[in-house]
Amino acid sequence: NEQERLVVQMVYTLGLRISELSSIELANISDEWIRVLGKGNKQRDIPLIDSTRKHLKEYMGKKKLKKFLFEKDGEKLSENSLRYMINKVFKRVALKVTPHQLRHSFATELLNHGARISDVSELLGHSSMATTQIYTKLGSSLKQENYNKAHPLCALR
Repeated sequence: NEQERLVVQMVYTLGLRISELSSIELANISDEWIRVLGKGNKQRDIPLIDSTRKHLKEYMGKKKLKKFLFEKDGEKLSENSLRYMINKVFKRVALKVTPHQLRHSFATELLNHGARISDVSELLGHSSMATTQIYTKLGSSLKQENYNKAHPLCALR
């Protein structure tokens, strides 16, 4: 359904923790950005890509929301409800995917496509780039490819 699709899309395209997703307030959504309350009550702004913005507007236009983006009877949906929703979506296609795996995929894809580690660290809400470096280990094939392109002896082949 539309809500399930938006939940998965937001975790993946914004790199959110499930706790951050459950706490998104309507007042913190603009046309270009979403303000998220992360660990340690630190706020950060994450840009919205076009497809997420479109689905978000459609979803918000159809729902009678009071305070939170994902709510039931005026109360925010629990982290467990959202986690279950994501698990259920992927179970339909015989995959076991967690919200944190989607967050990892977000970071890995950005790094593999040239994003600076400092920017990815900020988008993820990491207080230390050392935490973000965990994701760089996943992109070793890209490192090899870049090395082969850049090293003068490899470029001669």
